[in-house]
Amino acid sequence: DLRGRTHENQRHRASGLNLVVTAIVLWNTVYLERAVAAIRQTGQIVSDEALAHLSQLKWEHINLTRDYFAKPPVIVQPSTTSATTEKPEPNAPAKMEGPTPDHPFQIVTVEDVIKLFQDPKTAEGAFIFVDARADNPFRAGHIPGAVQCDYYREKDLESVLPRLYGAEKIIVYCNGGDCEDSLHLCSELYTSQIPWGSIYLFKGGWEEWQKSGQRVETAPSPE
Repeated sequence: DLRGRTHENQRHRASGLNLVVTAIVLWNTVYLERAVAAIRQTGQIVSDEALAHLSQLKWEHINLTRDYFAKPPVIVQPSTTSATTEKPEPNAPAKMEGPTPDHPFQIVTVEDVIKLFQDPKTAEGAFIFVDARADNPFRAGHIPGAVQCDYYREKDLESVLPRLYGAEKIIVYCNGGDCEDSLHLCSELYTSQIPWGSIYLFKGGWEEWQKSGQRVETAPSPE
């Protein structure tokens, strides 16, 4: 709220706006750099002179309302025009929701997650489930074998990352519903050099897993 008229309130608001502007510039700089690198890898020429005219202060694509699920996701339908008929991989998700501007990660449904959980690659460690919730809800119940990585605890990410770098698929979840921790953690994984194609967001989270009647696992409280 920018309507506070005291000098102290205005100073606090101005400091907050400076932080937002700095975050936008950093975000845009990182992803513009990656976009330019991807374009150059295709053989197209992007001169440094042209890059000098890019602005890092564009913010129309950045959602500042915390409403990440306002638009319905795009459903990617399997192609029906392929000349050859391929057998689907056993236990592979039948279909998957694709990314949207407001929701940039691959989304899996509870049906997809159950199939991934039952896939032998989960037991082998190639598919890893990551629980982004805090200690108490994680101990009370989580997807069996899930790795806890509390989004708000930086040391969790540092300890979990070495294990995730070699994973084929990483399924991230939190409570579901309005909880955004799993979405934020997906972003942290991506900025930590986890390939985008390996990150899957289970938007329904723990709530949908429980409702599905699947097996749950608890963790003991520390002594």
